[in-house]
Amino acid sequence: MKDYAYAIDELTQLHIGSRCTYDELIADENLSFKFRTICKRYILQEVTGDTTLESHMYYMRPDNESCRIYRQLKAKITVSEPEPKRTRSGSPSYREKIYGVDELAEIAPADKQQRGMFIREITISKRGLAGMVI
Repeated sequence: MKDYAYAIDELTQLHIGSRCTYDELIADENLSFKFRTICKRYILQEVTGDTTLESHMYYMRPDNESCRIYRQLKAKITVSEPEPKRTRSGSPSYREKIYGVDELAEIAPADKQQRGMFIREITISKRGLAGMVI
């Protein structure tokens, strides 16, 4: 469960594992102060602090304010989707696909579930973060 609960602050991007909750992100003092403030002021207006990024992205709609915020942050969402073929051992094979926020929000939650989509990571551009006025 905690394999995808991490936050990596690189020079040009911020990588956040999908299993992190907003409360965990806000409490992480090693994470960008600006991003934590954005979460507190804007994102937590739509979801509770114990919501994971995975759950939030899964049910986000294009008309949500949080979708607009993530669009401004130039966020990209890494998703794993099962492929029809299987590996030699018979286990399912997955491919990785990167979606923009709007592109992922356009897909209905029922369609995401039917396709077997698993949201792994959210990548936020530091340039997008710098451009946000809080």
